[in-house]
Amino acid sequence: MSVEDIAKIRAGASMSQLEAITEDQEAMSASQQRSSGLFSVVTHKHTWSVAFKAYGGSLVVTGVAFPIVASIATICFYLAPEFAFPLLAASSKWYAPVYGFLTACITWLLLAVFSIRFATVSGAYIHVYESLKSRHSELKARLGIVEDTCIEQYLLGMRQKLEIVKDDDSRNEALSKAHNAYTDLHQNLFHNHSAIEWASRTGYVQAWRMIHRAQEALVEVEPIQEVIADVVRDIRSIQNSAMTDSKSLTRKMLQAVKDLCPEAMVYFEELRTDKNYTDLFEEKVPAQLPHEPLQSSTSSADPTQKNPGQSDQIARKVVQQVMHSLHIYQDSLRGGLVRWRNTLYIAIALTGFVTYLLLCFVILWNTTQFAIGTATAYYMIGAITGLFVRFYNEANNKDAPAEDYGLLVARLIAIPLLSGLAAIGGVLIAATLPSLSGQKGPEFGMIFNGPVTLEYFFAAAIFGYAPNLIIGNLQQRAHKYSTDLRNSQGEGSGKEE
Repeated sequence: MSVEDIAKIRAGASMSQLEAITEDQEAMSASQQRSSGLFSVVTHKHTWSVAFKAYGGSLVVTGVAFPIVASIATICFYLAPEFAFPLLAASSKWYAPVYGFLTACITWLLLAVFSIRFATVSGAYIHVYESLKSRHSELKARLGIVEDTCIEQYLLGMRQKLEIVKDDDSRNEALSKAHNAYTDLHQNLFHNHSAIEWASRTGYVQAWRMIHRAQEALVEVEPIQEVIADVVRDIRSIQNSAMTDSKSLTRKMLQAVKDLCPEAMVYFEELRTDKNYTDLFEEKVPAQLPHEPLQSSTSSADPTQKNPGQSDQIARKVVQQVMHSLHIYQDSLRGGLVRWRNTLYIAIALTGFVTYLLLCFVILWNTTQFAIGTATAYYMIGAITGLFVRFYNEANNKDAPAEDYGLLVARLIAIPLLSGLAAIGGVLIAATLPSLSGQKGPEFGMIFNGPVTLEYFFAAAIFGYAPNLIIGNLQQRAHKYSTDLRNSQGEGSGKEE
């Protein structure tokens, strides 16, 4: 066979290989395009799902303002010059209530569009979201999580890194719990980030529970120095908190530290003078009889002596349980703040709804424009008085909580509604007082149809102040919750006297 024939055969083989490679590349490209198209469809569906969830949450948030907007719109339609609209004639008594309701519905739907960000994890409460992101990054670093790594490969690498043997079921289970808690947290913060739970603030409480679950699980698997660092932080938090069993929990923590690493007791020297913990800092030397021979280092071990590995596990379990008690306390405070906030918003919605129904009832009762205008003036006097007092009280709150989950805004919204209704009630009471002393008072129908008097304005202002007594009590309770939460996180100066 000649050299030219060999060259032709090689050339033919090279061409066939090149064609095969080209076909494989085309197949891979087509497969990538199909998967890319499928990914884009899935992403598109996910985007629409997130948008609908965010809009649904926004509708709930702005729904509190619906009866307020409906009342304002109804009054405006009733007092404004008559204008011909479809469906109803301007002379109909249903004119103002119907068009006020329709205006409120349109305003609600539009306002919900502009308020979507308040139904997302990053927009509902930015301060807490930044704290959660910081804890998320900390957990990611402590767990050594690398993106795009399957869970089996990750767990295998972490077992090797933390020197966890395959038969150690307790530590393997703890590592899996920590990873699962981190996965749930990551899913909530960066995937399920638009939903009603963020608008109602309950999602933040749940996210903190996931963080705490991961931290508690890590106690069983992390090196001793990491556990000691957590104990230092938690003891400060327990000492500053208002927990009833703080001394007992602190003692358990110190005993666990002494069992894990006696040298670390030096970091708690400020507690040495406390009579509740003095004995834990004493170094106990075992007593020895005068004629008892010294035990050789090669002598057999005492069967009653504790296994060091078992002692380490017990100490870690104690740290874990005390940490869990602290976290339960913190979560209960956060849950209390969120419940107060949501309850107040429900009260706002019900108060606004009752006010709107009363307004519609009065309008359908064929009252006069003058009476509605006068009642609105008294309502505004009470609302302005109550809101001014509330602003004054909030401004003088020198120790404003940084983490109140929206209770401040809820209080500011509730006051005008309650103060306005109280002002109307105050005017009615002031009008009926003369009849209690035997004098002739104004007729009920003439209270708002009659002349506007100065004493009625004073009655509206005085009664408009009254709801601040109720809201002030709520403010004190919320302040206590927020202060206890801050102190239990080691951020406060200590227990309040």
